[in-house]
This record gives sequence, structure tokens and C-alpha cells, in this order.
Amino acid sequence: MVKAISEVEGVLSQPTPEVDTSGLNDGSLHLIIRSWTLPEQAQVRRRQTRAVVAIKVACVRAEIKIPQPVPVTLYDRTLDRE
Repeated sequence: MVKAISEVEGVLSQPTPEVDTSGLNDGSLHLIIRSWTLPEQAQVRRRQTRAVVAIKVACVRAEIKIPQPVPVTLYDRTLDRE
């Protein structure tokens, strides 16, 4: 992931981008990703988006599956009887 972020145009090489874990749950790993850019406000969001896309591509290439949320709808049938 660090390599993928480092290759995003506009991300500074120093300080080096960082990836830390902040939590682990059933089916998910929470990451904190830090990278630095010049403070050009118009470009900051674009670089963030490119970094996220680069991380996703790196995960796909490494065959790391990112779990998708599973929606669950509960239906209380006892309400029909009242």
C-alpha cells in the first residue's frame, strides 16, 4: 500500500507515506493511511481520491478481498397478528 500511495502524482516522498492498523473486527481491518502533499487546496482532494484508488488497485492485484457490507432486513411477523 505504501508503494501504491508513493506512486500517486503529487504525494511527497518525504516524509514517507505510512500505513498503520487502528482496529480489527469480524471481516474488517481498519487502517490509518498518511501521506503528505503540498498545501494546494484545489489538488488535495484529488490526490486523496487518487491515493484511495491506488490502494484499491493494489489490493486487487494482491488478491486481497475487501469485504462488502451485507444489508440485513429484519421483519417482525408478530406485528401482522396484532
